[in-house]
Amino acid sequence: MIEKAYINSLMSAAAYVDWSKTNAEIRAALLNESGLTEQQINETFLDPQAKFTLYSYAEYSSGFSATIFKERATGALTVAFRGTELEDIVADGIADLLVLLGNPNSVLGLFFNQSNNIGDFLSAAGLDVDGRLQQPLNFTGHSLGGYLALMAGYQYSADFGQINTYNGLGMRRTEALDETIANAFEGIFIDGSRITNYFADKGVE
Repeated sequence: MIEKAYINSLMSAAAYVDWSKTNAEIRAALLNESGLTEQQINETFLDPQAKFTLYSYAEYSSGFSATIFKERATGALTVAFRGTELEDIVADGIADLLVLLGNPNSVLGLFFNQSNNIGDFLSAAGLDVDGRLQQPLNFTGHSLGGYLALMAGYQYSADFGQINTYNGLGMRRTEALDETIANAFEGIFIDGSRITNYFADKGVE
């Protein structure tokens, strides 16, 4: 459990990095922006025999960004959603979340726009065909990224593997703000035993 939490926290932190850049630029960003150590960077991501390899990365004009990491030993895939730079998005309120996503007046727009982004990203990676995952995927993320990980869990409730979030905004908080979203969730069963939410004063640090 501790090892899983640790590894997913590293992937959540790494989701803030632009993985389309050179290895040197990625290394610098992981070190200086994501706060990882050289050992963590090498063993987890960048050494030739690192625990994970890059499977797919995308950043959309809407601000949505996600990275898929493939575990070298097992082939398991984890989607890490980029979060927000805000220290505490829950304390700042749902309005800040909406502004960040470009939908300041519409909770419903937030929900469905981000749901579409998730589906488009996974379809482009060859992992979503007609709304169904082609293999179990794990989801993780910090802050806003944790919210998106939970959203992905609802979107693929029958297919996902595990979800690990770090200081993420709970899905039910957003659902309560719009009856249409609540209705969309009606009848969807999501296995809570496959979801772990971690909370700390300073996020994943």
